[in-house]
Amino acid sequence: MTPNALLDLVKAQSQVLYLDSTKLANLLRQALGVYQDKAGLIRKLRFGDDDTEADTPDDLLEIAVAADAEGRWHEYRMGETSITIVEQAGKSVKPYTVSYFVNLRDMDIDEDELPPEAVGPLSSYLEILIAIPNTARARQIATATGMQVEYPSDEELRGRKENLELDMEDSQAIIPMATVY
Repeated sequence: MTPNALLDLVKAQSQVLYLDSTKLANLLRQALGVYQDKAGLIRKLRFGDDDTEADTPDDLLEIAVAADAEGRWHEYRMGETSITIVEQAGKSVKPYTVSYFVNLRDMDIDEDELPPEAVGPLSSYLEILIAIPNTARARQIATATGMQVEYPSDEELRGRKENLELDMEDSQAIIPMATVY
């Protein structure tokens, strides 16, 4: 699922939406950024059986750890377009694996795919991010038209948002272990 498909899914859950597409896109970017900061996402880049160099992934934010086939930590060098493992004479066992943090903030919201494990938390968080300004606007309209409608309070909505952020922190990506020799 792309980020825009996620946004469309969340928008479909609202009966009335008072926010314009620019504001919704900004809230989507905000949700991606908060998820990146609070939970994070780690992917693995596996090198070929005989390779010590691999192309830098487009979604790389930062390398967490580089290890050989036996889980030994290895130094690495970042080039502009590649990652090179620094081999340890007589100790390195190929193939190498680099675990890295994914850059969600800069992903293409029309083309890039969200990882399945991020869709649920991002959906809930995006829903509450939209609900906060949307409910405030709905409250203004109800007041202006004299309608007697009950909406969740700002404190309640902010509390739900904070709880979702805590849930993201509780599900933080775990950095793979490596042994240092």
